[in-house]
Amino acid sequence: MQKKTKQPRDKAKSDNVLNEPIFPESFGAKGDGVTDDTVALQRALKATADKSVLTLQEKTYAVRGLVIGPGMGGIVGRGRLAGLAEEPVLTIRGTAKPAMPAVGVQIRGIAITAGPSKRAIVVTNARDTVIEGCHISGLGDVSRGISLEFGCVNTAIRNCTIEAPKIELQSLVLISVQSEMPDTPGGYFAPPMGQIKYLEETTYDNVIEGNTIIGGTHGIALSGACRTRIINNRISHNRHRNINICPSSRYNIVMGNNLLESGSSAVAMAYGSSYNLVANNVIMSTSTSVGVDRDSIHSYVGCSHNRIIGNTITGDFRYGVYMAVNASCNVVQGNIIKLTTKPDLPDDFTVGVVLENDWPERPLPEGTRYSRQNFGSAKPHTWGYEDSTGNVVQGNVIDGCTCGFYVSQIGTKLAVRGNRW
Repeated sequence: MQKKTKQPRDKAKSDNVLNEPIFPESFGAKGDGVTDDTVALQRALKATADKSVLTLQEKTYAVRGLVIGPGMGGIVGRGRLAGLAEEPVLTIRGTAKPAMPAVGVQIRGIAITAGPSKRAIVVTNARDTVIEGCHISGLGDVSRGISLEFGCVNTAIRNCTIEAPKIELQSLVLISVQSEMPDTPGGYFAPPMGQIKYLEETTYDNVIEGNTIIGGTHGIALSGACRTRIINNRISHNRHRNINICPSSRYNIVMGNNLLESGSSAVAMAYGSSYNLVANNVIMSTSTSVGVDRDSIHSYVGCSHNRIIGNTITGDFRYGVYMAVNASCNVVQGNIIKLTTKPDLPDDFTVGVVLENDWPERPLPEGTRYSRQNFGSAKPHTWGYEDSTGNVVQGNVIDGCTCGFYVSQIGTKLAVRGNRW
């Protein structure tokens, strides 16, 4: 008896079937911007197994919160999701029991109007997610645009536009990347005092590239994040900071970004954020909309081994690069810093690079040596326990400042060489 041979699978035909688009109208969605389409879109998403995607036509789909779980493909198209409630408009997440991440979800080309929702997109316990070419707007105070939370690995956020109001706000972060949150006030030190508490790094190897990010309090904020690449974004008119790397975030790269009008700092590294690279960014302040920008880049309170290299810093910042309180082994190299003064301020002064420790907050808590920087009152978790030592300031060009380099009460092993001012 002749043995039958198994015919090879037609891979091309099979893959076309797997990627065939699914339309929400097939599941009863109206897309009129008024009807609650949550149930219809959620049913459609469940049908996107095996790498299919839900395709939105040029309509507005009002929803109360969609969830993309393991096995679901994602959402693409030219349509808009409009939030109807406080829950996130769109959540991508894996499952805890059984432990299974969401893998390979794609969100491409759609628009999201947050409305009453506190977060437009939330990603948690997911790998290889792509969010590309999306437009997010309608964000309110105490909210997030895109939030990468615990267990996000190898996420790509590319070529998106995220817009928020340019007004005084409590907290509105346009892209947030975080691991486990700290459990103490400020969360940056653990017993014995003076020891930096590094968080469990569950969120790492994510990319934020080519986005336009406007308004809110923070453009991008990292907390306990590791190996994030923030590359070639345009971030502007944030009320507090363009990029906030705090607390305990390590090995991140901030490179080639255009940063405009930051409120207080363009790039802030603080409370144990170390081994980060901030390089080749163009940073400018004219204080046209957010008041007095204090410093362009800073590294303070337990930050070490950060490299600040090749940035171009111009405008009316008070400080070009600011380092303070246990700021050790940082390198400030090859930056061009050209600052202007504000003649309308009676105490106006500008400094290219600052390195300092102590200010007269007394009495000092037991075992401490230094207080924090020179504004605001010191708090228990912001005291310094070690000298700022081993820093290198070299090859910088500093122009137009009241003072080129300011040093106050620091430790030994400071290297200053080859600068022009």
